[in-house]
Amino acid sequence: MNFEMKGRLLYNFANVMGIMFPSGKLENGGTCEFASRTCLKECCATACVSNKQIVGHTNKKKTYDAFLLNSVEIITQKISNELRENNCTVLTWFGCGDCPSFLTEKYFNIVKQIDELGFAQTGFTRNRKLWQLCKTLSATTKVILSIEDVKKETEKGMFSIADYEKGSVSIVIINKKRTAILCNCGSDYYENHWRLKNKSAPKLKFDCRFCYDNKKGCFS
Repeated sequence: MNFEMKGRLLYNFANVMGIMFPSGKLENGGTCEFASRTCLKECCATACVSNKQIVGHTNKKKTYDAFLLNSVEIITQKISNELRENNCTVLTWFGCGDCPSFLTEKYFNIVKQIDELGFAQTGFTRNRKLWQLCKTLSATTKVILSIEDVKKETEKGMFSIADYEKGSVSIVIINKKRTAILCNCGSDYYENHWRLKNKSAPKLKFDCRFCYDNKKGCFS
């Protein structure tokens, strides 16, 4: 059974098109099942004035409901249509929220089909199973696992570590030989973070299209 999707699924985010789900604990209507206490407290999604497009809770919930109630094929078709309509070749997720465990397999199948259609993808998640599954996809699908401490990590792959004090995110890669920081990236949240401290924001790019075109950041 499919839910009639009214309106859009994707919103302007980081100079590309992004998927946004409600943030917060599941029991409060959010999707951040795996968020740490610090992550929930310092959540950038609650402070971020998203680029030129402000996406309220109602729109995030509509997107989430569409993922819950529609088939993989219908969601994939809707996303690919919106990407083409906006002349966008890169999809980012999650601009807000995350993928809860019960949605992991379905969400992965959507990501897989979009990957097979040739669109590039990038996104941050704390859902380790989803991250592990996405590592099997093409080199243009860059999914990053958000963690608190890289020293405790035992798996290889790409990770993000938030520095809540400095208001920045480090993208780190761990392979067989070493651990290396690829870059930092930031957003309106980080500008707001530093503005509240009465300091100038560091010059952090938050532009997935730039990084994809220039093979920077996640797409290094």
